[in-house]
Amino acid sequence: MSPDGENDKSQGTYKKLSGKKICTKEFGTCSLTCTGVVIKERQCPIGKKCCKNIKKLRSWKLPTVRGRDNDCTAAGGTCNEASSVCKEKLDIQCPDETKNCCKRDKKISKKNRCKSKGFKCVKTCKGKTKNLKGCKSGKVCCKKSKKTTCKKLGGTCTKEGTCRAKILKPTKKCKNDQICCKKEKCKDLDGNCREQSKCAQNILNPSTPCKGGKVCCERGKTCKKLNGNCREESKCSKNILTPSIPCKKGKVCCERGTTCRKLKGTCRLESKCAGKPLTPSIPCKDGKVCCERGTTCKKLEGTCRVESKCAGNILTPSIPCKNGKVCCERGTTCKKLEGTCRVESKCAGNILTPSIPCKDGKVCCERGTTCKKLEGTCRVESKCAGNILTPSIPCKNGKVCCERGTTCKKLEGTCRVESKCAGNILTPSIPCKDGKVCCERGTTCRKLKGTCRLESKCAGSILTPSIPCKDGKVCCERGTTCKKLEGTCRVESKCAGNTLTPSIPCKDGKVCCEKGTTCKKLEGTCRVESKCAGNILTPSIPCKDGKVCCERGTTCRKLKGTCRLESKCAGSILTPSIPCKDGKVCCERGTTCRKLKGTCRLESKCAGSILTPSIPCKDGKVCCERGTTCKKLNGTCRLESKCAGNTLTPSIPCKDGKVCCEKGTTCKKLEGTCRVESKCKENILTPSIPCKDDKVCCEKVKTCKALGGQCKKEAECKSEVLNPSKKCKEGMVCCLIHNCRDRGGNCKKKCDCNGKIVKVKEPCEEPQICCVAHHNHLRQLPLHFQQQAHQMMQIQRLLLQQQIQRPPTPTGPQPPTPTGPQP
Repeated sequence: MSPDGENDKSQGTYKKLSGKKICTKEFGTCSLTCTGVVIKERQCPIGKKCCKNIKKLRSWKLPTVRGRDNDCTAAGGTCNEASSVCKEKLDIQCPDETKNCCKRDKKISKKNRCKSKGFKCVKTCKGKTKNLKGCKSGKVCCKKSKKTTCKKLGGTCTKEGTCRAKILKPTKKCKNDQICCKKEKCKDLDGNCREQSKCAQNILNPSTPCKGGKVCCERGKTCKKLNGNCREESKCSKNILTPSIPCKKGKVCCERGTTCRKLKGTCRLESKCAGKPLTPSIPCKDGKVCCERGTTCKKLEGTCRVESKCAGNILTPSIPCKNGKVCCERGTTCKKLEGTCRVESKCAGNILTPSIPCKDGKVCCERGTTCKKLEGTCRVESKCAGNILTPSIPCKNGKVCCERGTTCKKLEGTCRVESKCAGNILTPSIPCKDGKVCCERGTTCRKLKGTCRLESKCAGSILTPSIPCKDGKVCCERGTTCKKLEGTCRVESKCAGNTLTPSIPCKDGKVCCEKGTTCKKLEGTCRVESKCAGNILTPSIPCKDGKVCCERGTTCRKLKGTCRLESKCAGSILTPSIPCKDGKVCCERGTTCRKLKGTCRLESKCAGSILTPSIPCKDGKVCCERGTTCKKLNGTCRLESKCAGNTLTPSIPCKDGKVCCEKGTTCKKLEGTCRVESKCKENILTPSIPCKDDKVCCEKVKTCKALGGQCKKEAECKSEVLNPSKKCKEGMVCCLIHNCRDRGGNCKKKCDCNGKIVKVKEPCEEPQICCVAHHNHLRQLPLHFQQQAHQMMQIQRLLLQQQIQRPPTPTGPQPPTPTGPQP
C-alpha cells in the first residue's frame, strides 16, 4: 500500500465528522470506554467516545468530597470522583457533573483508624503512643521507633573512661559493655586546625584529632559575635568592646544599641500612640516615638461583635475593635462540656447550660454511660447469671445490663466430671457446661521435683502430689548421686579416702569413695626417698613403686643467683633447697659498673665521681661515672675568642684548651637573609650569631604565594584578603586559596584531567584531584607568554588542516619516467 492510500483512509474517517465538533485535548480524550462524563456534542473517529478530562485525578482511590447543600448528601450519599470505585450508585445527580453519587459506607466509621494510619495495637509501647480509635481495651496505638545505631547518630563505640565528648543513647547498644561517644571534630568545638606555632588562642582537645600534626586552635571572638559593629572611634556613641580578633583599619568595636523593634514596640506619631512610650538607645526617625504594642481582642481570646449580640463578658483590650464593636468573651459550647445537643424528650441524663446554647430549640444533654463502659454485656434477664447494672443509657430490645462473670479458666481451674476431680471444687459466676464442675488444677510429681517410680526402687522420701502417679507408682524424691558429692564409685578395697553416703547408692556393691589429692596437686614430685632433698608430703593417693611425694625445691636460678666456685664469688652466698653441682656454691648476682651507668677507667683519667659496684673492674681500674659532654648540653667546642654565646661547663671538658660554647641562633633559623643595611626594606632581626661583612639580618619578603594565596582582582576574590610584604600589581589583591574552586579549577579524577594538577589547602575528596584547565592556567601567565602560547596553538591547528586536505597517494602502477633530455 502507498502512503497516499493511508492518507485517503484518514481523510475518509474525518469526512464523516464534517459539520460536527471534534474532540480535542482541551475538552477531553478519545477512548472506547468512559468512567466519567461523555461529551455528546463532540465526536471521535472509529466509534470512540469523547471522555471529559478529570483534572483532580491523583490516585486510584481518591478522598470523598461531601457537598453541603445538595440532593446526594441529603439522600445519605457522597459525591466521589469518577475514577474511584463506587459500591452502590444512587440515581441522583451531583452539582458537578463529572462526579458520581455513591451511597455512604457505614463500616468506615467502625474502621480501625490505628491500623489504617500504619500503626499497631500493642499492650506495651516502646515508641510513641497515638490517640487513635480502633484498639481493644488494654491495648494502645503505638508507633514503633526506628532502630538507630551509634554510627547513624554520629558516634563511635569506645570504653567508658576514654570518652571526653557527649555520651549518646542509640536504640541498638554497643558491644562488650562499651558506650556510644559522639565524634567531635575541631569544627564542632568552634576551632580551626592550625600549626602550634601559629595558634594564638587556647588549644582545644576534640575526640577526632587534627591531621598532619596540627592542633585544634580556638577561634577568636570577632566584633560581630560580641553584638558590636566596627566603627571609627569618633562615631561610636556606646561602650567600646574588646574582641580577641581586633577590627581592621584602626576601627574600634562599638556596642550595638537597642532599636524600638527589639523592645517590642512600633515607631508612631505621638498623637497616635495609645500605649506607653518606650526609650530605645537608637531613637525613631522623622520625630516619631517608640510606642508599646497593645493587646488585641484576639490575644485576650475574644471576638469583635455588636454589643447586642454579645452573650458573655465584655473585655477591654488596649487596641479597641473597629466599627464600634466590642470585644466579647468567647463562650463555651455543648461539645466542650462533653455533651450533645438533643431534643429535651430524648435527653436521659442531666441538662447542661453552656454559654453558647444549642440550635433549633435543642438542649445540651450530658453524655451517659453505656453498658460497655461499666464492663457489662446486654443480655435477656433470664440468661443473666451475675448482678444487673444500671447504666444511664439503657440496653435495647428490653435487655438488661448484665455484669461480666468469672469463668473457670480465670480462677485457674479446668472443667471436669465430678468423679475425676481430685482437687477442690471452685464456684465461678459462669458455670461449666454439660454438668461438669470447675476443678482446681493440682500439683504433679514433676512440679514437686520428683519422679514416678515403684516403691521398691524409691531410695529417697516419698512425696504426695495432688495428682497421683499412674500404674501404682509413687512420687519419689530425686536423690543425690555419688558424682554430685564429688566422689567416684569404687571397690571398697581400692578406696583410699573417706567413704561417702549418697541417697542413690553405687551399683555392683561399690562404695562412693572421696576423690583424693595426688602428689601433683600438692605441688610435689614422686621420687626415691634417698634423692629427696626437700620435705616429704603425704597425699591421700600415695605414689607408686615405693616412692615418696617430695616437695619441689627452689633452685639457685629461682633465687636470682649463679652457681660458681667459692673463690670466684664476689657477692653473698645463697642457700637454695636444691644445691649446686660439682661443689659449687650459689652466688648472688652482683651489680656491674655498666649497670650503675659508669665506665671502667684508670683513676688518673677519671674526671667524675668514683662508683663502687659489687663486681669490681679488672686490671686495677676504677668505675668512673659517665660525665656530660659539650654535645649533650647542645654546645660546640670553640676557642674562647670565637665564642659569641654563653660558655657552658660540662663534666668532660673540651680538648686543646677550647671552651664549650652555647649554640646560637643564625639568621637562617630566624627566617631571614644577610644583606647590606641600605638594601633591607623589611624588619631587621637580631640573631645571636651575627652576619658577616657588616651585613644585617633582614626579614625575608613574604610573597602572596608563600602565604598560600593568589593575586586576583578584588571583585573575583570571594575568600579572605591577605597582606603580604611584597604586594600584588595595581588593581589586584592577595586572595587566600582554600579550595580547588578558589584556584580556578575543578575536582576531577586523575584520568579525566587534561590540564595541570594543583595542590590546595582544602584538598578534594579521594580519589579526586584539583585540576586547572589549560585556558585557566594561561590566564595566570604574563601577557607576552599568553600571546606566544596562542600563536603556537594556531600553528598546530594549521598543520592539522594541511594533513586533512593532502590528497591520498596512488596505489596502482606508476607511469614510466622519461629518460630523454628534459626541456
